[in-house]
Amino acid sequence: MKSLYSKLLRDVLLNTKKEILGSVEVRSKKENIPLKIVFVRNRNDINRYICLLSTDITLTEEEIIRTYARRWSIEVSFYNQKQFLRLESCCANQYGSIIAHTTMVCVCTMMLEFIRRYEKDVRSFGAVFESCAEQL
Repeated sequence: MKSLYSKLLRDVLLNTKKEILGSVEVRSKKENIPLKIVFVRNRNDINRYICLLSTDITLTEEEIIRTYARRWSIEVSFYNQKQFLRLESCCANQYGSIIAHTTMVCVCTMMLEFIRRYEKDVRSFGAVFESCAEQL
């Protein structure tokens, strides 16, 4: 990654205030899969960068960053489901039972999110739905 980043620095004049430092399209060595690597400035340390990889090279740099941002909220959701709703505590041996348990945990998560939004969100639910639909 360091050599790719160095090449990017040589090829592109970087503005120090930009969040997105640039991107490079490469191919993986073993499978020869096309990859797009986006270099993003680390907000905690301006001298460092974060590499985001995508196998969909048609996506823009901004779309790749938005996708990773959504992915992080999904990771947090799974963490909360495991921590507070005991997603991992299923002791079933049958596949159908495991799916049922996971589904029930997801339904509980949706109900809790609905209650949270109902109590704290000042917008009407029509506006919340429209906002969610736009994001998807």
